[in-house]
Amino acid sequence: MGRTTQFFAKAPGGPSKCSAWGQMALDFLQIHHFRTAKTVQIKDWRLGSLYWSAVTLIWAYVGWSLFLSRTYMESVPAVGTHMHWGGNWQASDLRWSAAGKCDADCGTAGTYESASSLMYGWLNSSATGSFAYCNNSNYDFVWSPEFGYGPYFCTFQPFEELWTKMTEGLFFTTSMSSTKSKCFDVSGGVHTSDACDTAFAAANLSCAAGSYYRVGTCCCDEVAYTFPVAAEHMSMEFEHGFSSSYAQHIPSGKAYLPRIIFRLKSCIEKKLGSCDILEVPQGILVTLPLQALFKLLAIDLDDESCTQNGGKATDFVDGKC
Repeated sequence: MGRTTQFFAKAPGGPSKCSAWGQMALDFLQIHHFRTAKTVQIKDWRLGSLYWSAVTLIWAYVGWSLFLSRTYMESVPAVGTHMHWGGNWQASDLRWSAAGKCDADCGTAGTYESASSLMYGWLNSSATGSFAYCNNSNYDFVWSPEFGYGPYFCTFQPFEELWTKMTEGLFFTTSMSSTKSKCFDVSGGVHTSDACDTAFAAANLSCAAGSYYRVGTCCCDEVAYTFPVAAEHMSMEFEHGFSSSYAQHIPSGKAYLPRIIFRLKSCIEKKLGSCDILEVPQGILVTLPLQALFKLLAIDLDDESCTQNGGKATDFVDGKC
């Protein structure tokens, strides 16, 4: 094998064809394949200000976000909700014993049922058939000659029949009246109450309250007044709960448990007096016996006795009015 070498001669008066092509190749390499190991720095104070401003803003946002989220958890409690119902398992003080009304401690009834059972035994053991407010004429209420309430008898009803749940409260029954009506059609000659009394007597039907005529019918209404025994041994119960769109609010919201406040109706707050009767402390489950509330309000269902006239009750002292 041999090596071939070519020589190009420069033409007189100008560059050779070979050198022109070589210069073009060199220019291409310099433009497209230039390499350097050094770093080019551009010093401009405006670019530096933008950079550090961006860094400062980022850290400020992170700090503000953390602070805001922590403040929100502490100052905005979860939404409090509550459920309420009547209870019958709370122990409460007895106001009566086998000897009658207690002037001091009478002991404790564990539940509403146990208090009812005690009252049932004492009533059945009474020689007169009257005990406490049961079958006691002193508890009759006379508003006027036309409107009287009584005599009162006692009923021993299931606990569930004595309380009603409302949207924002509870209703407990401590006194009841029930009406039983007897009616029958009469002939055209009967148009007055006296004629109806005669018709009742002819039919051997009793009507102690007096009958009345109503559109071809003679009627007689018999009203029974009753006291549910041991109603004061029931209790009001409330359970607090929370709802929140964020689970982490629930633990932080425990410091804001709802409170229950008993307040006088239509009362206006004054500097020297509050409308609040009782404030139940914060808690998950709150139970308040009715008897405790009556005591706070200075109400004694057992002592609301003696015949009342004109809506004004007389005092019951030492067994006498």
